[in-house]
Amino acid sequence: MKQNLFFTFEGLDGSGKDEQLFAFAKALKNGCSYFSGNKYKPLWLTREPTKLTVPGKEIARLLKTKHLSVKDATTYFINDRIEHTKKFILPRLQTDIVLSSRYDFSTLSFQMAQGMDFETLYALHGYDKNLTRIPDITFVFDVPVSVALKRIDKRGAKREYFENEVFQQKVFDAQRLCMKKLSELDNRTILVINANQSIPKVTDELFRKVAPYLKHI
Repeated sequence: MKQNLFFTFEGLDGSGKDEQLFAFAKALKNGCSYFSGNKYKPLWLTREPTKLTVPGKEIARLLKTKHLSVKDATTYFINDRIEHTKKFILPRLQTDIVLSSRYDFSTLSFQMAQGMDFETLYALHGYDKNLTRIPDITFVFDVPVSVALKRIDKRGAKREYFENEVFQQKVFDAQRLCMKKLSELDNRTILVINANQSIPKVTDELFRKVAPYLKHI
């Protein structure tokens, strides 16, 4: 294997990204027809916000309340990401393929939806200083807000503070702007997956779109 890749899974709450992350991990580990039967391991799965850092633990607590300002949220999320990257992701990439549920795309989109500008958020990530790492492939699971919220409600759990139609629509719009800006700025690979279809079809599209990139590792 020439290198270990860093995959991130992004999308609205209710987009099904976590289910697809696990399906992808299973296929990488065990092999599947899309990947010519090749097996890719070891793997390391993670998520953000983490429960591995002090900022990450604080985010988990504050997300259950309304007491999280845009400025504080940005600081917590990015500090969590910087520590997560330095202490966990970069060391793991020396030996493992890394799959993360949410990473920089989420903070860029969610904070833009709250009025922050893209350029400021991008600069805070310190990619050029190796504070965080540009993912090799970012999957964005695209689904209408109404569908995503219905899926959340079907879970039976109480919605979190930001899981409302008005805000999620702002995030949805910010995601599109974010994809455009990232493609122009650092030419990163973003694979958009239609998540408004059955789970097997979403998985099929995911595998089909990522398969060409796996030929290079």
